[in-house]
Amino acid sequence: LPDFKKMNVFIIRHKVLFFVIFLFALIPAYYSQAHTGVYYKMDESLPKTLNSIQANEKLKSTFNMATEHFIVMDGNIDNGTMTKMEDRLKEVAGIEKVYSYHRLLGKGIPDFFVPDKLRNIFKSGSYQLLIVTSDYEVASDNMRTQLKDVQKIVGEYDPAAYITGEGAMTEDLISI
Repeated sequence: LPDFKKMNVFIIRHKVLFFVIFLFALIPAYYSQAHTGVYYKMDESLPKTLNSIQANEKLKSTFNMATEHFIVMDGNIDNGTMTKMEDRLKEVAGIEKVYSYHRLLGKGIPDFFVPDKLRNIFKSGSYQLLIVTSDYEVASDNMRTQLKDVQKIVGEYDPAAYITGEGAMTEDLISI
């Protein structure tokens, strides 16, 4: 590393000047920080001409969807319990659909009728996946309330379940 002794001596000798410079820099920095809005929807800052933005707009307009929650939970929960949980999830404000492996099967379709490729999307090892489609936009107050409701319901059936997806990750980002 270079020798900083001369620079240290200079700063110490002119400490009042550097303190004044610091104060002058502090005022605009504080003003900027206090008047800068924070947003967590990254797609708002991207150009609308991007293919991914256009695809999301097409999904929103065609399927009336805003975001999805992905719930990874114990794969050994019985069908009756899953049905109760899914029915409760559907009652949460803003939830459009709940997709799961056992809903896919229905009551009369044996497990071996489902192709492995499709089964592996929803079940793998000792875990299963639920996909919950929401009408709410990411980083909104409605989404925040909805996620709390979903976490409460899912936690009653599987305390070790994970909720992920754009909404949940945005909430993690905000809290961090």
